[in-house]
Amino acid sequence: IDSVNGAFGGRFEGRLDILVNNAGTVEYGPFLDSSETSYDTHFNLNVRAPIELAKDVAARMVATGWGRIINVGSAFGEAAPLPGVTLYIASKFAIRGFTRGLSRELGKYGVTVNAVQPGPIDTELAPQPGTEDHATMTKLASVGRFGKPEEIVGTALYLASDASSYTTGQVIRVDGGTW
Repeated sequence: IDSVNGAFGGRFEGRLDILVNNAGTVEYGPFLDSSETSYDTHFNLNVRAPIELAKDVAARMVATGWGRIINVGSAFGEAAPLPGVTLYIASKFAIRGFTRGLSRELGKYGVTVNAVQPGPIDTELAPQPGTEDHATMTKLASVGRFGKPEEIVGTALYLASDASSYTTGQVIRVDGGTW
């Protein structure tokens, strides 16, 4: 968290209308081999950072009567399609709960809180082409491929706009029909 705050020169100041919590990490490997460091890495970046950043900006959004908090989770927050990512799955389930809980607290102030849960997206964190996990996840998707980061943008733009003023506490999957 200190490194996240340090990247912005300390706590946020001034008006901030839209927060997109889109950082994350995943480490592959058997749960029984996981370390305390791996646990801390997953939960500090995937859960604690979004909570701390939302806390930093929510009061200003409430004061202006308008705001959008968009948490980027993962379709793994609803399913466990592969072994070896248990800590990641647990952290993404936490984002679902955080999104729903915070939406109940902030909705009456004109602040919406929603989550986008991408399915397999072609990024450096995803299983790479040529691996068994990549082949398995490709077969799971109705569209028969991994998504591209830009295919998440439309959902995020909707959630950031006035058009979504009656949408809050939602967890929207953009997963190519994976689950």
